[in-house]
Amino acid sequence: MNNYTIDNGKRLKLPEDWSEITLGKLLDFHRDKSLSGADVFNGESLTTKDYQYIMKSICFWSVDTKEADLYGVKQSDLMAVYMTLSKVLQVPQEVEITEYIKFKKQQYFLPKIGMEKSTVAEFVEATEAEKKVNILKTGSFEALPSLCALFLKQKDEKVTKKFIEETVKEREKLFLDLPMSDAFKVAFFLLKQKESYATFLNSYKGAMEILYQSKLKEKQNLIKALDGIK
Repeated sequence: MNNYTIDNGKRLKLPEDWSEITLGKLLDFHRDKSLSGADVFNGESLTTKDYQYIMKSICFWSVDTKEADLYGVKQSDLMAVYMTLSKVLQVPQEVEITEYIKFKKQQYFLPKIGMEKSTVAEFVEATEAEKKVNILKTGSFEALPSLCALFLKQKDEKVTKKFIEETVKEREKLFLDLPMSDAFKVAFFLLKQKESYATFLNSYKGAMEILYQSKLKEKQNLIKALDGIK
């Protein structure tokens, strides 16, 4: 975790990278309409509404921090923490896709590239996956728990009707705790198989441009707040 001490003495603990953010936490963030940022950062200087949004965002990602803890903090401190956080939340341009993922003391394997679908169950799986990958291509992560449950299998695990109807549903809940650093491996594997990675990045960038720095990066007086962050 990244640890910051702000001017009122409060220490903030925020994720340092995607390995410290679960898939479930990211989905909660996207589902919270108050964190969409649709109507902030529109002026040449920050407004009270902008700072309220910044505080809410920091509190969402920080460990044991309430908005009341941030009142009275220097604006430059808030801005610096927020800008650093926004960098952490950017989708990586490249992810190394490994043969398996170790999660909760179990190994889950991705399918081999080019594997033929040989059974009816696998065909059903592929049909459902196609729909969900199309959702992923739009920049939404809503389908990712289901995709992880479909494609991450334990060694020698077979795709059967029971697997699709029972195991997948159970693992959709289980994989909400999957670190995003591993969830991205599944997403990138599927998107690259479909040659849809560029489409996904463009869609996600469009959906998240406010939360990152597209609106802020041209305002040099705000970027200066990054100087001296500890």
